[in-house]
Amino acid sequence: MKTFVKRILAVVMALTMALSLFAVSASAMTLEKSKKKYNNVVYMGDSIAAGYGLNGEASVLNLANQFTLHHGEIVPGSYPALVNKAVGATKTFNMSRESFTAMNYLRFLDPEYEEEVSQPANYYDRFLTECTTILPKMTSTNLSDMQYLRDNAESVVANADAIIFNLGNNDTFTMALLDPYFRTLYYTYGMVGQIPLTLLKGQYKLPATFEDVVRMFGGYQLLLDAIDSYTAKFEANCERLMKRIRQLNPKCDIYYIGMYNTFRDVGPDDGLFGALRNFLYENGIDLTNELQDFATRRASFRNDVTYVDVANTETHYIGDVNSPFYYMEFLVGCHPSPAGHLYMANQIIDAMNKKATNMFDLTKGEQGWGIYSSFGRLRKNVTALARKSDGTVYYVKNGLVATDYTGIVTQDGKKYYIANGKWDKSYTGTLKTRTKVYTIQNGVVTRTVNR
Repeated sequence: MKTFVKRILAVVMALTMALSLFAVSASAMTLEKSKKKYNNVVYMGDSIAAGYGLNGEASVLNLANQFTLHHGEIVPGSYPALVNKAVGATKTFNMSRESFTAMNYLRFLDPEYEEEVSQPANYYDRFLTECTTILPKMTSTNLSDMQYLRDNAESVVANADAIIFNLGNNDTFTMALLDPYFRTLYYTYGMVGQIPLTLLKGQYKLPATFEDVVRMFGGYQLLLDAIDSYTAKFEANCERLMKRIRQLNPKCDIYYIGMYNTFRDVGPDDGLFGALRNFLYENGIDLTNELQDFATRRASFRNDVTYVDVANTETHYIGDVNSPFYYMEFLVGCHPSPAGHLYMANQIIDAMNKKATNMFDLTKGEQGWGIYSSFGRLRKNVTALARKSDGTVYYVKNGLVATDYTGIVTQDGKKYYIANGKWDKSYTGTLKTRTKVYTIQNGVVTRTVNR
């Protein structure tokens, strides 16, 4: 019996030592040093930048975490706090609030948008922005919190040295998942409520067309179409918001933070609930990739911002979707853990230091070297430069490396010389085409002349 107890104690001690070593290795990640220094940093985001899920320095999933909401403070351990420390910010303003979307910021910053959402055809959008300010209003000890943001948002943006922009999840996936609930509330209370609200502000107008009436009633869409619909709306709102930010502040540096898949670590992997989990997981990947593609390749502002990839952000623990506590856990669990915030801060600092070109990663799949989803599906819609793990850059067309291509490829505002599908950094000289003559130095075009 004594021998058995000793063995149990030995196992416990070994596990304790292993966990201690793990804790040491996990905490080995430290905050990077920033070469860039900013005096005045502004954060425009949602619950992530607000610091939700970080009850002080704690990372446990508890009621304090569930019900602690924020109203502009810089939460210790959050990525805004860490970035401020790294860049030496002496002045900062956190506009982020739990549940905020791009529409909230448009209402603060764009007077024309405020006028538009007061039209009957746009009542539903107005209702959504009112819904997303309910929690900040109800939990703030300062009843004028939202009014303060409205009154000061333009001057805050205009005076920033750097703006760190972190939106997308609430605008897209969250809105799509909650769409049936929002529409029920809208049909029951919200639509009728918009009429007196706009009347009080002198903004009420009658619907002009049948289409306006349909839109006033929230439009018609299936739940499975909601993600696409809200994603398109976010991208349009994002274009407009970035344009307004640049009108207010032409010179500040803007860092656009990408998304991470909030369903990455959720289980189970099989069964009925596994199918639900896989549906959410796959759509989370597609959405993350879609918004990265938008910000880095399709958006009109893509060359005016520095994109920050945070796809590997660590979140709190989340149980299986078939757990009775899943939805309570997910409220906090989908947010970054303290280690996740440190990772995000380091990614932002890394982007500040390197200003790296955004490229896809190349992998070898069934059809050869190309760009594949994590499920092995070839992304045939992608035509761009991509990088192997050794740093070599190739030209990808329709998802696969185009080894038969030699010529010039433009990406992120630069022109690159490609030889047999590979970026030739050693080449210096000229390249003549039927209409152009390119002067090339170390694989990059420095001058273009029409023939």
